[in-house]
Amino acid sequence: MFSCRWLQNLTLVLFLFLPLFLLGGCSLERKESETRWLVVAVDQSLLQDGLITKLIPTFEKENNIKIKALPVDTSEAIRYAKAGGVDVLLVSGGEELLKFAGEAPPLKPFSGIPDPTPTAAPQPTPTPTALPFEMPFAERKQVLWSQLVMIAPANDPAGIAAQPNVAKGLQRIADSNALYFVAGREPGLASQVENLWNMMGKYDIPSRGKGYKVEDAGMIELLRIAENAHGYTIIPLNVYLNNRQEGKSKIIFDKDYALFISYEAAIRNYISIPGQDINLSRKFVDFLQAASTQNIITEYSNDNGQTHPYRPYWFPVYIPR
Repeated sequence: MFSCRWLQNLTLVLFLFLPLFLLGGCSLERKESETRWLVVAVDQSLLQDGLITKLIPTFEKENNIKIKALPVDTSEAIRYAKAGGVDVLLVSGGEELLKFAGEAPPLKPFSGIPDPTPTAAPQPTPTPTALPFEMPFAERKQVLWSQLVMIAPANDPAGIAAQPNVAKGLQRIADSNALYFVAGREPGLASQVENLWNMMGKYDIPSRGKGYKVEDAGMIELLRIAENAHGYTIIPLNVYLNNRQEGKSKIIFDKDYALFISYEAAIRNYISIPGQDINLSRKFVDFLQAASTQNIITEYSNDNGQTHPYRPYWFPVYIPR
């Protein structure tokens, strides 16, 4: 038979250690059921417009995760990414990304076919070879095109709207020394418009007129600066529709095949962070490129179907070189 003292000791042991077993069980259960998070640095204009917030819930539900979307301009996104707090970048491209995340994805050349309607999106491209250790991001893939427009003061003092296309419009801006503003914190947008200037032989800033100004601003701030100064600029259509001041400006050159900007997704370079599971990041980018998602992007409108500012990533636009 067990002695009373032995039973008392056993009771004490159980009293002391049973809560630990229970807590350990709870802890394991918590880990298994914990919500996984994916942090995505998103161009603030895409987030503000509602396109990305429309897409995110489907991916969250299908993968039992939560996405934290950070609204940033491209320069801010890269700063966040360098600090290690971002899993996926979803921003416009440009030379800053070249130094940070490797070569841009290849773009389909312009075919001259208006509004092509392919039956299905191409399959996601194979996972590329990882970049060297010093590159923090990799695997850049194009996600969508966003339509650009030139914005003019309401009275268009330089008569830009009378020009036949956006390139000739820029020529007129240079000749008349009209105020023209560039978003310094949006290298993707800046490089796209830079190509248009170059196409007109305007390779340096002095050749673009005395009114050419680079502002330390993102796209939304740039619109406000241009409107208040009665100047010209080129920005995404959705930025203008969501942030314009009534009566201060108007759209010109809104149907030019050279007026598009590419938005890309890039993920953490697993070589620079050994052991990191990046499969969820890859899955999110593949989701963005999937045919069903691309159809939503193409048909998306936040004004009851009157305007569709986005095109699928395979849409062939004219890229001046």
